[in-house]
Amino acid sequence: MNSIKPETLKFLQNLTVNNNRDWFNENKAAYTEAQENVITFLDGLIKEMSGFDEELGKIDGKKSLFRIYRDTRFSKDKSPYKTNFGAPWEWVKAVRKVAIIFIWNRGNLSWRVVFICLNLRS
Repeated sequence: MNSIKPETLKFLQNLTVNNNRDWFNENKAAYTEAQENVITFLDGLIKEMSGFDEELGKIDGKKSLFRIYRDTRFSKDKSPYKTNFGAPWEWVKAVRKVAIIFIWNRGNLSWRVVFICLNLRS
């Protein structure tokens, strides 16, 4: 299975320090490579995990990835870009909705998985 490359994490570190449009536009190729690395990782993870639950095989890594652009309309922080990659996965199993959220942070270079189960019975 593929892994998150050090260059992807380095891009996030650099973006944290240079969170502005000029820097981002100059480094768009690095962003594209980092994004593709995360998508490849997600697709590999989906393939591996679909062996446990075939519903996971229906998830598309690229479509599940959050956009890098922040909504700054109502925020005091006007930084235009998120400094992480995140991907929520949701699927319904019988009477429960299950979700996993992946977030790759730039600071501690880690990612976390959150499992959420909602009972859909009334």
